[in-house]
Amino acid sequence: MRVAYFGRRGSYAHLAATQRFGHFATYLSCPAHAQVVDALLSRKAAVGVMPLENSAAGVVMDTIDVLVTPEFVRSDLRIREYLDQAPNLALLSNLPMKRIHRLYSHPYPLRYLAHWIQKHLPQVELFETVSTSEAAQLASERPGSAAIAGPHAAGIYGLRVIRSRLARAREYITRFCVIASKPTTRRRPTHSSLCFGLKHRPGALVRALSILAAYRLNLTRILSRPLSQRTGKFDPHAYLFWVDVNLHTNPHVFVNALKELKTVTTFLDVVGEYSISPTTQKFR
Repeated sequence: MRVAYFGRRGSYAHLAATQRFGHFATYLSCPAHAQVVDALLSRKAAVGVMPLENSAAGVVMDTIDVLVTPEFVRSDLRIREYLDQAPNLALLSNLPMKRIHRLYSHPYPLRYLAHWIQKHLPQVELFETVSTSEAAQLASERPGSAAIAGPHAAGIYGLRVIRSRLARAREYITRFCVIASKPTTRRRPTHSSLCFGLKHRPGALVRALSILAAYRLNLTRILSRPLSQRTGKFDPHAYLFWVDVNLHTNPHVFVNALKELKTVTTFLDVVGEYSISPTTQKFR
């Protein structure tokens, strides 16, 4: 089995993928979120792993936007699992801290560790990267540089771990989604993600959400995104909605709720039905 993941080798998505699917799988690095889905649609990979949310910085909108495109919703691909990971953020470099002048990392760790950076590395210039693995690679190539990334990336890119455990495990959790055309686990799905459109009229969203409430389906997330992400056509001030719900123990309840929801929406797509796996990595 081949697993496509977002980021370079050594990224947290790569780590989550290898911890979930093991060393018997082969892995495909994808530098862009859309390339993960493209790899699955072209059958270059059977499973995809992408970051969906960070507890300190919020939802990864690039992932959401890929999952509501026509190419995705019209395919047989769906979210099959959520993986929760408590990453061990570390400072990687080949220099002592006082000689570091450039610091690379993904925006989320830089935002979460802003106070720590100001206290311990006040002299550094900050540079945002697409992934922590890209940060580690750049730090290994450019003089006077360091990266905030996973300690597992140090060996890959020839760096040393200068400081470890920069984040608190209970405060800094990253959630990844596992995408595939078939279920990847035997566990019963406990959650579902929906995306839908509404007519532009007062009370349309309230009416849609009241249907879910009437069937006692608890909402855990609601987002709005530009409708053009799904249609491919520019339509200013038009939006689709993404909703995560807890599934009822009776599967017929969810089916009936969807039937009624379709009567008040302009389109309705089930993006996934999935379970949430335990934390894939703990601090070491």
